Amino acid sequence: MTRPFPRALAAILALTVPTVAGLTGCAPTAPDADGRPGPVDAAAAVADVIESSGLLQQLLLEVGGIPDAADQITALTHRNDELVASATSDAQPPEDAPTAAAASATIEPAFARTPGNAAADAPASAFGAYLGLLQLPAVAREGLEGAANGEPEADASTTETAEGGELAMQLHSRYADGRLNAESSSRMTAASGDASLLVSWDTKIELLACPASDGTLSGSLTFDVQTSVTSGGVVRGASLDVLVSLAAQVDDDAHVTSITLGMEGALRESTTGSEGSTSAYLDGGGTFTSRSFAPGEDFRYTGDGGIRRASQHATSAQKELFIAALTDAAVGLGAIVLDDVERFFRGGSCIDVLVTPGPDAYQDAGQSLEQEITGRSTVDGEEVEGRASAELQDGGASVSPSAELAPTPARVRYTGPSESDGTGSVHYRLVSRRGIGLLDLDYALADAWVLDQSWDGVRYTATKCGGLDGEWTVTRKGTPSGNGGSLSGTITFDLDPVGLIGYLTESSTLSFGSDVMHGTWTGMASLERIDDATVELELDYESGTVEYDGISASAGEVLDPPIMVLHRGQGGACAAGRSGA
Repeated sequence: MTRPFPRALAAILALTVPTVAGLTGCAPTAPDADGRPGPVDAAAAVADVIESSGLLQQLLLEVGGIPDAADQITALTHRNDELVASATSDAQPPEDAPTAAAASATIEPAFARTPGNAAADAPASAFGAYLGLLQLPAVAREGLEGAANGEPEADASTTETAEGGELAMQLHSRYADGRLNAESSSRMTAASGDASLLVSWDTKIELLACPASDGTLSGSLTFDVQTSVTSGGVVRGASLDVLVSLAAQVDDDAHVTSITLGMEGALRESTTGSEGSTSAYLDGGGTFTSRSFAPGEDFRYTGDGGIRRASQHATSAQKELFIAALTDAAVGLGAIVLDDVERFFRGGSCIDVLVTPGPDAYQDAGQSLEQEITGRSTVDGEEVEGRASAELQDGGASVSPSAELAPTPARVRYTGPSESDGTGSVHYRLVSRRGIGLLDLDYALADAWVLDQSWDGVRYTATKCGGLDGEWTVTRKGTPSGNGGSLSGTITFDLDPVGLIGYLTESSTLSFGSDVMHGTWTGMASLERIDDATVELELDYESGTVEYDGISASAGEVLDPPIMVLHRGQGGACAAGRSGA
């Protein structure tokens, strides 16, 4: 048989419940660094999710016939929210019954936006809003922040006893190829006499965090919560499944300009006992689309949402409550997550900025470099078309044009200071529908690239002026470990300016008193840039010949030295001149 919905739910509508028709978006926000408002007021979005989640939980408990368990479930979920907060941020665990403004300290505004008064004053009876819906953006944010900081994968788990019940939580996120996949799960159990309580929920996040070549973003947020109370041989349970699909468009200024949100929700109840089973259900969904974004305005949604299936005794008030709360939760979650995604792709994680020529070409005081700025996707390696600029950040002497975005390949001139010890720092920026690329380069008049490293009892030294490419001479001297002889050798190679690779030859002697062995060796040498002041040298020997007392023989296996690190030399390292080795 089909179980009627409790009529008591009509009283819930006396609360301030946003209706579908009233979904007009959030208040305008403080502008970001470009002087343009961001897409959402994050604090208001958090408040929407908190309020909506509270209503959904009340509905879930009423439908499940377990309203008496509300206090215990709320206490357990409040503790779970504290654990989520501690696992995903440095924020302190929230106080009991915080306001929405306090709750937004963990789900912080992406551009440090100022919360609106309405959001700041809105009461919230439990941080994270009962059902833990805010786990979705919290886990997504943790994954995005880790990816931006070079930590693409993260895990966290904990188990503890709280409020008379057991709590177990797991979080996992992985970022690869521009996509974030994250999930979390929580299980809470409690028992008293012959009664037992189980609450569990699972979240799953799939996001394209770096816009595609056409500026599109997509993703989905999945949430599933289940409650069950067993008492006196009767099992009462309820479940809520929520799916939010996201699609957004990014413009040439790297801003989200339109959003389409799809939502699906299903609420189920069942009661099983000696007298049989009953059930009730609500299914609903809809699609909401923002109109195009205009400067000075915020997103405002239009769309349609409604009940698709419902138990025959479900009231219109219950149906309205379900869709209104579900819609506000979907819009709020989508806003929070897309806000963080926008911050991610505007923060330099999706585009590499390339500057040619770079600091290596700066060889003389007062020299001017005619530079070209281009971009490359960190996801697929494709060239990114957009607009780029350069701006002097520190030191001297000038960049022209300065801080003016121009179509790629953008051309600028960097002129260094006239003093030999002068330095300069330039900030390069590329803006496109695939995000923003950021690069800071330091310019200093280095005397040379210097090698001074020891390995296996032998010291390798070199001083190279005039850039990384061209002719190199490396000397090595010492007493090889376990050998006892005195080694002296010269390694020469000529590096190609494009790949910084070339053939090497070595001539060396190994002396044991008056006995001297002569050796010649061939192979490959290559350099790899680590940063503007550091490169790595790799020597790969291929063959050799040893001569002693007039007899020549092919050398056996040649042991390559480890990769060696070179640094920019300062102060007179090339006193003999700037060209050659």
